[in-house]
Formats: sequence, C-alpha cells, structure tokens
Amino acid sequence: MKTSLAIYSPQALSECLSSGAHDFDQLLIHVKGLSRLGTISLEQLSAYQDFPCDICLVWDVLMTEEEFQEKKQIFDKANDLFVSRLAWRVVDMGAIHYLSKHDPIVNFEVDATTGFHNSWALKTLQTFTGPALKKIVLSLELPEAELREIHHDLHTDTEILALGPIPLFYTPRHLLQRFHAHRALGKSEETPHSGFVIEDNSQGTFMWLPKDLFLLDHLDEIANSGVKWVRFDCPLAWAREGAQVVRRFNAGPEDWRAEALLLKKKYAHPTIKGFFKANRTDSLFTKLKNQTLRNKNIGQVGEIIDLEKGRFMVARLKSGVKLGDSLAMQTPEGRVNPLQLRFLRNSLGEELSEAKAGDLVVIPHVSGACVGSVLDRV
Repeated sequence: MKTSLAIYSPQALSECLSSGAHDFDQLLIHVKGLSRLGTISLEQLSAYQDFPCDICLVWDVLMTEEEFQEKKQIFDKANDLFVSRLAWRVVDMGAIHYLSKHDPIVNFEVDATTGFHNSWALKTLQTFTGPALKKIVLSLELPEAELREIHHDLHTDTEILALGPIPLFYTPRHLLQRFHAHRALGKSEETPHSGFVIEDNSQGTFMWLPKDLFLLDHLDEIANSGVKWVRFDCPLAWAREGAQVVRRFNAGPEDWRAEALLLKKKYAHPTIKGFFKANRTDSLFTKLKNQTLRNKNIGQVGEIIDLEKGRFMVARLKSGVKLGDSLAMQTPEGRVNPLQLRFLRNSLGEELSEAKAGDLVVIPHVSGACVGSVLDRV
C-alpha cells in the first residue's frame, strides 16, 4: 500500500519538505490557478528542485473554453520547470484529452471521484487515455464490494481517500459573496445543515461534511479490494501518523489496527467510514416515492407531518376523528402499527374531544413512525 499527501499552501509545502516528505510516496501539490483550493504559486514551487518522493501537480478547476486556454499556459510553464518525476492529476475531460494527446508524453492521473461510478465508465477512461494514465482516483461513494468488482476490469493503479474531509458540493459560482477567501459554518436556524463547512474562494463555493473520513482501520479490506494507494488530505502531523499505520500494515502481522484505532480516537475531528461498508443513499427513495401510499388516498384519516420521538406526533387530518378512536398508522415502507388516540390536542396544546378535516392535531407517538406515515381507520 502506497501513500500520497495533499498540500495546498506554501506553509504546508515548506513544513512537509523540511520534515515529513520522506514519509509519503507522493506529494499532491495544489498549484494556484489550476487547483480549486491551492495557493502555491509556480514561483514558490520552483524554489524546490529536489524532492524526496514523486510529485503530482493538481489541475482540478472547472473551465470554460477561454479559461482552458489560460490554464494551458500555466500547465506549459509548470511542465517546463519539473521535467522528471512529475505527473498531473486532472478532472476536466478537456484536460484529460489534452494530456492524453500531449507530445512529449506527460504522465497523469485522473480524479474520477465524480462522474465515474461504474466499471464501464472507468474501463472506457482507461482505454481512452492510453499508457500515459498512471492512476485513477475512485469515488468515495463506492463501497468495498463495488471496489472489488471494479478492479476485475482495471489494470491501472487506483487511489481512495483514507483520512480527510468529505467534499459534498462544488460550484464555480460564488454563492456566499462576491469577495474571495470567505469561510463559514452553516449554523442558520433556518436549515438543518448545522456545522457544515462552507467556503468561497476565487474558484467558487465549496461545502464539506462536518465529519472527516477515516478508513485506516480498514486497510486490509482496502488492499483486498484492489486499491493500491491511500490519500491523506489533512494536516501533516496527522498524515504522518497515518502513514506510520500504513507502514506497519505493509510490514506484516504487526498490530497495525490498534495503532489505527488509537489515531482515530485522538484525531482532531469527528470521523466516519462513509460508504466504505455500504452505500444506502437511495434508501429514502422508498419513503419519498412509495406508490402504495401515494395512490392510497381513499379512507385516509390523515398524514404525519412532524413528530418528537417517544412523545407525540403532529397530523394533518383528512377526515374527522374523536378522542379514543382506534386507528392504524402505516409507514412509507408499508409497516402497520395500531394507534389509540389516548389524547387529542390542538397546536396550542389544548385538549380536544374531537377534530375535523383540515385540522392540525397532536396525537400519541407510535414506535417506528416517521414523517409521511398515514393514518387509516381500523
């Protein structure tokens, strides 16, 4: 298992090259103008000519035709500075095509974290790019079983994120403000997305999950799935500890997992394993698009529109009910639970003996209830 480290700022680059670059097999350097988040200029990068490991310059911005022509000039300048041990990491299909046809041959990697979620797409990418393609960065949304299946058809090295923030959203538009370098936490009372990190810079607007991805305690499963590289997208101190875990794993039967779990426990941010074990992002579709419930309007007493677990539910009535009525609650998945109207209250908390169609009422909570469940007469 090999390791790569993402570097975004001149300070991080200087710190890494002075003390920690030898811990990694590759440095992913985010160059200003080509990278979405990088602030390292070519002038700053050119001050370093001797690198203790391979370097890869990241070109991941979204580009119009006019912008693409501008970025090619930065690429040509950077390529002249670093002839040996240099590769490029690209996202844009135009950049992928440009590098695959470049003369002389330029080694490059493709960041396929968006838009390449199946083996057919990845095989086509591999065939299209030819021998210059050295690595494919796979999506975080691919669980272990799919990673294993995909590698049956790939002969190119692959990489996944092992430790670092999980990107959720990127647009080249400036959604926070017209100025650059703005960073905020989504803590508005009007949104449930509290704590989501949102950033606006010269390349657009970004949002990340509040928890970082941590897969270092699954290195054996990652290796068995066919992945050859893991990436660290975190501060150098944490990345070096993570790289030490990988070295222990590579060395053999040492208790590397205990060290990984210790790092997980003391890591600076809350962590999750993401979709590595399973991707159930489509599980809510059955709730949102349950045809049985969507078509079952005749005889419905009402619909649950809000609830507080273990205490109460709020229902919008479609027909009248009385205190003490026996009803049945059906969830969007089709589960049915009995419901006795032991209490019946209006939105002000006042006790009612009955309510009519159109009323919002507070009724007893039923185990397994969720918003969208419907009430029927028994």
